[in-house]
This record gives sequence, C-alpha cells and structure tokens, in this order.
Amino acid sequence: MNEKTYLEDLQSRWDKVWPHPALPRQPVKPFGEVPVHRYLERHARETPDRDFLIYYGRRLSYADVDHLANRFAAWLQSHGVSKGDSVALVLPNCPQFYIVYFGALKIGAVAVLLNPILKSLELAHLFGEGRPRVVVASDQVMEDVQQGLNRAGLEPHVLSTAFADFLPEEPELDVPASMSEVSGRMAATSLMTELEEQPETAPGVEVGLTDVATMNFTGGTTGLPKGVLHRHGNIL
Repeated sequence: MNEKTYLEDLQSRWDKVWPHPALPRQPVKPFGEVPVHRYLERHARETPDRDFLIYYGRRLSYADVDHLANRFAAWLQSHGVSKGDSVALVLPNCPQFYIVYFGALKIGAVAVLLNPILKSLELAHLFGEGRPRVVVASDQVMEDVQQGLNRAGLEPHVLSTAFADFLPEEPELDVPASMSEVSGRMAATSLMTELEEQPETAPGVEVGLTDVATMNFTGGTTGLPKGVLHRHGNIL
C-alpha cells in the first residue's frame, strides 16, 4: 500500500467513526498561529476573571496565572536565564507547574518536563541531557533532585515549592495529610518567596512558532530515555 492509498483509507475510517458532524475536522486555533503562551496572555486580557484553575477550592483566574508567570519570567531574566536556556520542572499536578511552564515559555526558554516520581540516578541522566540553568521542584522530592544534580555535576539555581503554597484556608475537598506538610525547604530557595518582589509585566521577548518550547523524554524497553524537543508550533 502506497502513502496516498494509506491516507485515503485512514480518512475513510475516521469518517465512519467521527462522533458528530458538527465537530470540527481540523484543530481549532481561536487566536491563530501564535506561540503557546500567547493563548494564556490573550485569555488574560479578554476574560481576566475567568477561572483557569480550581485547586481544592483555591481559584486562580487567567489573569492570576498570567501575572505569576510574568513574575517567574522576570525572575529568570534577573538570574541570567535567556532564550534557548533550559528550565527543568520536577513537579506534580499543581498550580506551580503552570506558573513555571508559561513563565519559561515567555522568555523563550525550554521547559524540561521531568516526572517527580523519578529517583536520583534517573534524574541524573535527564539533567545531563537537559542541562538546566534552573530547576523548580516539589519540596517532597528535593533530596532526589539534589542528589541527581550532584551525580550530573551540575549546579543550577534550585527553587523549591510545596502543595501547601496554594492550598486555601478552607479547602472544598479533603486534602491528604502529606499535601499539608512542607519539607525540604533547607535544600533550596522557595519559589513563592522569590516571586514576591518581581514585576507582573510581560517580559517582551520575541518568541516564534519555530522556537523550542519543551524537552520531553521518551524511552522504550531498552536504552536510556532520550530528550525530544517540541517547538511552539508542534504543541499548538
């Protein structure tokens, strides 16, 4: 089967199982072909008060997240991080992930996305591949992060953050006890403390669709994971 025949057959199979005629057949890009973080900025301008995240009852609007991402972008620039440099995220699902992710993208940095359940030996290899200038990690995995950096022979800026940093005073859901604890603060500077004195204005760095946005790692049953670079256009 040649490529043309294969694609025609694939299209016919899609047509048979398409869930509803009204659903679009192509990706919907309401703000056009722009870098990923521009979508956050556009929503922050047009619907600033709309909820972006609801975290155990703590509500963060599009404007909230955009302003915090700008603060992190400013912090990165003040510490010599520039376009093309790597920023590693060793974070679980939490508001800080989005703040750091979009903040890195705003200055054209590469967000190196690392699973927080990895241990020091695994992290050492991935840090060696990503060569981050900054690492932002959950305080609960800071010991493995520090050991991984030591193994890799790297000394980036390291920021720590905790689940408790964004938990509301009166959560709407039951919060696991481990999320209310704060540990590992002695090993690194607090992300939230560093953001307090930074400006909320956008950094104004020119970032295009062909610029690299993230490094993700992929691996099979053999060999070590390999870093895969994704451009803004790919993610969009």
